[in-house]
Formats: sequence, C-alpha cells, structure tokens
Amino acid sequence: MPKTKVPILVALPLLFALTAMAQRRPPIHWVSGGETLAVEMGKTLDFEAAFYSDIRIPNADWWLSSSLHPLFGGALEYAGFLGEIEPDRIYRIRVRINIPPTLKSDKYTGNLHVFNRKGGQPFATVPEVLPVTIYVMEPVD
Repeated sequence: MPKTKVPILVALPLLFALTAMAQRRPPIHWVSGGETLAVEMGKTLDFEAAFYSDIRIPNADWWLSSSLHPLFGGALEYAGFLGEIEPDRIYRIRVRINIPPTLKSDKYTGNLHVFNRKGGQPFATVPEVLPVTIYVMEPVD
C-alpha cells in the first residue's frame, strides 16, 4: 500500500485540535467577569466579561441563563451577537442591567454562555461557561 503524504499546513491544525481534545481543555478561557457583584434595587449595573478562544467559532452569540432573567425584568434583551470569534483575540461582552425597583432582594446566580448559531437556532454552547453571581440588595437610607 503506498504511503500518502499529508501537507503540513493541513496536518498542523488537525494536530492542535486533537491535542486540545485529548487534554479535554475547553476552547473558551474567561479572563474577567466572574466576580461576585452587588447592586441596589432600582439601580443600574454595567456588567463586563472578557474571554479568548483557542478555536474559531462562527456565528457566535452570548446568552445569560434563565435564572438571571429576573434582573432584566423578564425582558429578552440580555443576549447579543458576537460575530466570528477568531483564536487568540480578546472579546468583551458588555451589558447594562437596570435592576427593577420591585425586584426581590436576593442572590441571583447563573451562567454566561457563548455559543454558535446554525440557521438562526442555537447550535451548541461552547464549553466553559462563566458563573455569574449578583446580589440585589435593599437601598440604604
């Protein structure tokens, strides 16, 4: 059987991908945004998270898990389009959260997901979600 030579430009990306899979290392790495935050009812919170990826992620979006929806008054405006994620570049996710003044004082926890869309539908969450914890507190007089 004759030997087939695989061009090095094809073999190297495949080798890197297989190595990352073998190490079970997630492709997303969060560099900020995992801090515990506190905000008063009726106030505004500017949330920011930053990450980089080891791989290209086409049609990337971000989304906050449903347990954080009360912070947005139940509105569906807590997700956003990121576009094409290129490897080894830092991407920032910024969202302004207007805490409803009637929201119950409590601890709200959930996750920030990055995922890619296929045909306009969520296709897959990229592993390594960012845990988010926000305490909503009563104002101090």
